[in-house]
This record gives sequence, structure tokens and C-alpha cells, in this order.
Amino acid sequence: MREQLKQLLQLLSLSQKEFAESLGLKSAFISDLIHGRAKSFSQESLTKMHEKYGVNVNWLLTGSGDALAAKSQHSSLNLINQGENRSSDPEVQKVLDQLVRVLEKRALLKTEFKPQIHYESKPQEYPHGELREILDLGSIAAGILTEEVAKQGKKILFPRAWIPQKEKLFLLTVRGDSMEGLDIRAGDKAIFRECHDPILLKNGSVVAALVDNENTLKQLIRENGKIILRAANSKYHDITMTGDNHMLIQGEMIYLLKDWSNRE
Repeated sequence: MREQLKQLLQLLSLSQKEFAESLGLKSAFISDLIHGRAKSFSQESLTKMHEKYGVNVNWLLTGSGDALAAKSQHSSLNLINQGENRSSDPEVQKVLDQLVRVLEKRALLKTEFKPQIHYESKPQEYPHGELREILDLGSIAAGILTEEVAKQGKKILFPRAWIPQKEKLFLLTVRGDSMEGLDIRAGDKAIFRECHDPILLKNGSVVAALVDNENTLKQLIRENGKIILRAANSKYHDITMTGDNHMLIQGEMIYLLKDWSNRE
């Protein structure tokens, strides 16, 4: 192979360094091959050499055939694996056979495998049976309590696969900054399941509550036998349920649709 490698460098008009770098090898390795200090290239290097320069690997290893294979992949495979050019050295022929299998596989992928890319021209449409209605009740204060009037009648459709719960659900748009500590921000859409009994809720649940006929969004906290509505922002005070106020839990938040349009 030493003489064939010298001839190849001349045919390609490349120095040992240029040839080595083009195959991801060190120039010292090419020198070792030429001077008999190394035996042969790896299968990966032979494959790169064949694909990059059209080298007939059979010629390089055995001296049989033409130095440079034909341009087409099919012709190149024939030149490497011609029956009359098979090597008498079993180890050399083993490398050739392995190389042919690699190149045949790559040729098959290049010629027969054509990935199909599909682009959706419009948003996915769901059959009516796969949709569910959620009632949009307007907005809810997530800060200082303000009087809110539920806006009945506006219904939003969601795929059941996204929101599979069978319970009655409703949606409220968040206003204010009192829940920013939980990353619940103005403009976000909160979806609730109806629940009026705080005993049925886990400690720390985020709830929509009606306090003295005003809506608010807070965390429900049980502490020292008391029920507290707590903001996730230290500038807001706790609201404790006492005999002097009337508190009604309207629902527990189970989903939050984020509004990223105003994020910094």
C-alpha cells in the first residue's frame, strides 16, 4: 500500500499534511504508512477517502484496478468489489467486504430514502366530540380587592385531550400583582374547578374566593385552626376568615395559561 499511497498523493496534488487533515487524521500517521511504520487506514478513513476523492480502496490496499473509481456510487462499489480483483490476503479482503457493506448502505439511503416533510397549512381542527366548553367569567383581582361582576355566557372551547377533567370548569383572567411570587401574573388565564368547601382543598391551593362580595385570587392557608387567604407578594396583607366577614371559595385553580406578551 505504500507505493499506492505515494501515487495517490501525486494524483490528488496534495501534501501529506493536507491529505491527512482532509480525513481528520494526523500527518504523522500518513508518514508512518508511507515508511511502513503503520499497516493500514481504519475502515472509517477508507470510507471517507472513497467518498471524498473517489479512491478505489481495492487498488489502494491491493494494487488491483484503477486508482480512482468512477464518479457514480454504483460504479465505485463495483470497482471496489470486482470478483477478479479480490485480494489473496484474508485480512485485506475482510476490510474490503466491510467497506462495501457500509457504502452499499449509504448508497441505499441516498437513493431510496427520501424523508417526507409535512407542513400544517392551518391549525389542527378537532371534531366537536373532542372539545369541551369552559365558561369565561371575566377577570379576577390578584391584588387589592375590587368588586367584580361575573360575565356569564362567554364560552371557550378546549380540546378534551388538554383538559380531561369531567368537572364543571370556569376561566378567569388575572389582574394585579399579588400572586407574582407564584408566577401568576396579570393577563394569565386561570382555569378553575368548582369547589365551595375549603375542607376539601389541600393547604396551599390557589383559589378564587368571594370575600364580602368581592372576588380575589389567593392561596388558601390553614394556620392555627384558621382559614387564611394569602398573597404571594409581601406587600399584601393576609385575609383571615372571621365572623366579621363572609368568605366563599368559588373554585380551585388547576391550569394556568400564560400570557408571555408582556414579559421582560
